[in-house]
Amino acid sequence: MPATPRAVFHLLEQYQLADFKGKTVAVLGQSNIVGKPLAMECIKRGGTVYSCNSSTPAEEIRAICTRSDYIISCTGRVHLVDSAFVRDDQTQIIVDVGYGHIDGKPVGDVKIDEVADKISAYTPVPG
Repeated sequence: MPATPRAVFHLLEQYQLADFKGKTVAVLGQSNIVGKPLAMECIKRGGTVYSCNSSTPAEEIRAICTRSDYIISCTGRVHLVDSAFVRDDQTQIIVDVGYGHIDGKPVGDVKIDEVADKISAYTPVPG
């Protein structure tokens, strides 16, 4: 497994959040180095995976994300994931692997200020 997906699972294991059995996982991004290995590892761990790419309609991505237990975003599209992608029940886990810049400052795929109060756990970018 490539380094970034390995790091994602290491992080989830450290926080005891790596039990994918019976869970739904939205993986946003299908790169050979990050997205595909993440999806395959989630499947190996018993998760039901929805793998989205740039051809997946935006409304479908939002629907998939709102019904998923985990959202793993690795698109590099700054602030792609906002409050429309999450439920209000504070049970979802978001892993933000994406990276970009706004006004010279590093940011991720997730608009964290909009979703932080609605989810159970997340990985901040940067950090």
